[in-house]
Parts: sequence; structure tokens; C-alpha cells
Amino acid sequence: MNFTDIYSQNKVSHYQNETFYWFICGSNIYNSSQIEHIRTYITYDLIKKTMEQLFGFRVFQITNISDLPSDNLSENDYENEFWKDMNKLGITKQEFVGRTSQYIPECLNIISKLIEDENAYINEGSVYFDKKSYIKKRDIDIDCLSENIDNNFILWHKSSDTQYGWNTSLGKGRPSWNLETVAIALDAQKNLNIKELCLYSGGYDFKDNYFNQKLIAEAYLDVNEDKHWNDTFIHTGNMSVNLKYSKSLKHFTTISDILDKYSKSQLRFFFLTHKFNSDIEFSEDTIDKSIELLNKFTQFFEMVDKHPFNEHLRHNNSYFDLVKHLELTKNKVEHYLLDNFRSELAIIELSKLIDYSNYKMFEETCSREGIFLIKKYIKSLFTTFDI
Repeated sequence: MNFTDIYSQNKVSHYQNETFYWFICGSNIYNSSQIEHIRTYITYDLIKKTMEQLFGFRVFQITNISDLPSDNLSENDYENEFWKDMNKLGITKQEFVGRTSQYIPECLNIISKLIEDENAYINEGSVYFDKKSYIKKRDIDIDCLSENIDNNFILWHKSSDTQYGWNTSLGKGRPSWNLETVAIALDAQKNLNIKELCLYSGGYDFKDNYFNQKLIAEAYLDVNEDKHWNDTFIHTGNMSVNLKYSKSLKHFTTISDILDKYSKSQLRFFFLTHKFNSDIEFSEDTIDKSIELLNKFTQFFEMVDKHPFNEHLRHNNSYFDLVKHLELTKNKVEHYLLDNFRSELAIIELSKLIDYSNYKMFEETCSREGIFLIKKYIKSLFTTFDI
């Protein structure tokens, strides 16, 4: 399975004989899950299920949840809602889920080491990573890495008396999202004996933070210029949302809202029809176009079941012709899915196969067995995609 790193553009290959350890930068649970994040959740689940069920990988996903101190239990109830939403979308829970509240000591240890090595500093009770100084110290090539390369970034937020936080040696405060994410990723690597994560990923809005988290980890681990921490980073593309309720004209805001209008299968298929790291518009027009294509597959399945095939025709020329087209399609689909998960191209090939099958079914000599093999293959893929 090949993935292309967003910074170096290097293509990294992985093989089935290794456990595929994959860190997914997670969500905060201070509110209901927003539909802007739905693409990331579904896409990474589609990739995982494809790797496991189609190609035989052992995938172990790790993620973080930004929760709150125990005295904010009402806010933490949102986590239950979050997992219910994930279940409705057909998303399998990650194998390892770390929560901010469980990793405050680890966050403080990282901060202490960074301050000791002069890679971080305290300013008015908050702690910042000295990004510019560290990059210069390491002589890191910064070309095309980050638009905000000169900006120091926060590691620890000082909390006021009215803000939530943990009482620590630094005073009342809370870790930044970048710091808690690194703390959880490093802990998982240490305790699971993971030499290097195979993949590190998140959403489009997190693009610059990938690099910042890499700096935190490498500064803490004393990584030198010849080594790096987790070299394969990917992100989903930006998704602009242009949807309204048809009656109230109110904007959709949460995952529950969108599931009131579109099914799990319709949403998952929609994201399959787009390159996972390209920018897309999430609108009624684009979703309706995707649903129309999905209906094409559904109608094909129904038509195959009802078609009056000649039962006496078995392994004739039609059968071998259909099998040849099926095998060619399989090769193309597997190639596209293995190469940076180009699912949109795989769906195009499946659509072409249906077109050819529909054409062949009008022939009197059309092989029932050949058509049924095609139907079986496409339905097995749809089962893998959980649509």
C-alpha cells in the first residue's frame, strides 16, 4: 500500500507482513460533532476497511480525544454522542483511544524537557515552543513545509479562575492540542513497542499542525539531522459545506443533522467518488450526483436478479469475454486503491464494468455465470466499503 507524504511528496510503501500502525489526530468533545469533520472520519475508515478486508493488512489505529477535567462531566457526555455518531456512519472505533485527562503528566514531562533544552519558554504562565530557534539549531530544510514557519506556537495554556484546566506545577492550565496529540502518540509508540508509525494523519485544517507536532516530538526525543519522527503524513482535502434544510432553511451543523437527510451508505459512497486529499464541495448538487451513480449500481444488482438469462448457456464465448473484462477491472481497481487510495478512479472502473455488463445482457448468448461473477465482485467491494 503506497501513501505519498504531504511534505516531501515521497511515496512510501507498506506490506501485509507488518502491522500497520496508524495515528489519526482526533477531535475535541466540547460540543456535538460537526459535519466539517465527517469527511476525515469516513475517509480513514474506508481506507482501513479496504486495507484489512481487501488486501489483508493488520491495521492498528491510534487516536486522541480532547476531553475536559473531571469537574466538567456534563461536557464529557459529548463523547458518548460522538461515538454514537461514528457508529451511525459505519465507522469502526480505533484500537487505541487516548484522552487528554489521562496524559497530563506526560504533557508536563515533555514541557520540562523542552524548557531544559531551551526549545520552549514560559511567557505569562503559558508555555511556547521556540520554533524559529529550534529549526535553526537543527538546520532543518523548511522549503514547502509550512506557511507559518517563523511563528512560535503554544504548548500550555494558562487558565483563568473561570476557565477549565488542571492544577499542575505550572499552575492551572491545559495542554495545547499539538502537545496532547504528541504525548498520546509517543506513549502509544513506547508501550506498543512501535519503532515508527506507518502513517500519521488528520484533516485539512490541521495541515500546518502536522509539522509543529513533528517538531515537538523530535525535540523531545533528541532526534538528529539524519533521523526523523514518522515520515509519512497525509491529510484529507478541504470540504466546503453548502447545505440547508429544505423546510426551515437552517444550515446543517452536526453529523446528526446530516444523517436525518442522507443515509450512511450515501455519505460513504459520496466520499469514495472523490480523491481523498482534494478539495470538494459538500452540497445538494454534488451529493445528488453521487446518489445517482450509487443508484446505477443498485439498479444493476436488481436487473441481474430479474433478467431472463438462457439457463442452458454456460461457459461460452460470452462467459469468457465477461470474465476477461472482470479481471481487467479487478487489476485496475486494486492498482488505484493501493496507490494512495485513488478510490474515485476505482469507482469509475466499476461504473464502466456495469456499462459493459448492461450492454452484454441484451445479447441472447449472454452468460448468466459471467454476469453473476461481476455482480458478486462489485457487491463484495461494497461490503468492504460498508455501503
